[in-house]
Amino acid sequence: MLSDYTQSNDNTISCTNEMYGRKRLSFYFMIREISLFVLYRIINSQEGIAHIQK
Repeated sequence: MLSDYTQSNDNTISCTNEMYGRKRLSFYFMIREISLFVLYRIINSQEGIAHIQK
């Protein structure tokens, strides 16, 4: 009886962890996309080019 309870509890925990992991992954990709976009904009702007040439 007790082992059944812990088994189902483990399943719930792992399911929650998976959901949380997916959310964190999508958040990480969102951050990466934004930072890449910002970097691209900086490089393509005149300030970025001048900064690189310095």
